[in-house]
Amino acid sequence: MQVAIDKAKASGMAIAAVRNSAHFGATGYYTLMAAKQGLIGMACTSASGIQVAPTFGKEAKLGTDPWSFAAPSGDGDKPFLLDMATTTVAAGRIRNKANEGLPTPDGWVLDSEGRPSNDPLVAREKGGFLTSLGGSPENSSYKGYGLAAMVNILASCLSGATLITDPEHTKKPQGMDIGHFFMAIEAARLGKGIACVPDVLVAGDLASGRLVAPFPQPVASTGAYCILYRKHQKDLPQVRAFRSWLAALAKRTMQTVDSFETAQRQRAMAG
Repeated sequence: MQVAIDKAKASGMAIAAVRNSAHFGATGYYTLMAAKQGLIGMACTSASGIQVAPTFGKEAKLGTDPWSFAAPSGDGDKPFLLDMATTTVAAGRIRNKANEGLPTPDGWVLDSEGRPSNDPLVAREKGGFLTSLGGSPENSSYKGYGLAAMVNILASCLSGATLITDPEHTKKPQGMDIGHFFMAIEAARLGKGIACVPDVLVAGDLASGRLVAPFPQPVASTGAYCILYRKHQKDLPQVRAFRSWLAALAKRTMQTVDSFETAQRQRAMAG
């Protein structure tokens, strides 16, 4: 991920793919690396063990195939972070139920014939499977199945790692050949706006890196504008002034659109 982060800082966005790897821990660890450096991060990984049957399937073809997304926030040390398996629950939660001698809730486990079960040992010792996120076709488990397929395309196909169904998966001399996917995006390069770094308000065209003081002047061309600030800064004069300017720009833009549409209608009626 750090390679992707470094390249994204130079070019705006970067992707790194890895093969010949092994279990890399929590996926969210890597996306959080990006968020802590002010970038958006996404990561996913293939798995080592086949545990999940596709929707309507009677045979496991997928792993837990986790993915994660993280983004910085105006609170600085509190980024948005999502780290999830593409199964209804992680395999560890089923193991915990088995250790506790408790049944699993509906939708967690399928038996070897693809039928719903509440026995945690079915998935662990009796040839059963975990369910794709959603738990059942009625609860849209095809969405989890689709996400798992996406993870395998990004982490295995893109990197050249073996797919989980390959007989040589985890058995290659060079290692388990698990694949990973990392993406970093420097959002500030995608538009114009105002950024907080970390408590100093800087206005300008973030796409080009040019700073404009105190704020960008109204322009005739369209563009993407954003404003990032911490909660305690919302009433600062700089922030209020920028938001007022942005609202006025939006109003003028809508008036221009309305005038254009009116002129178009008048020409059509005249014709």
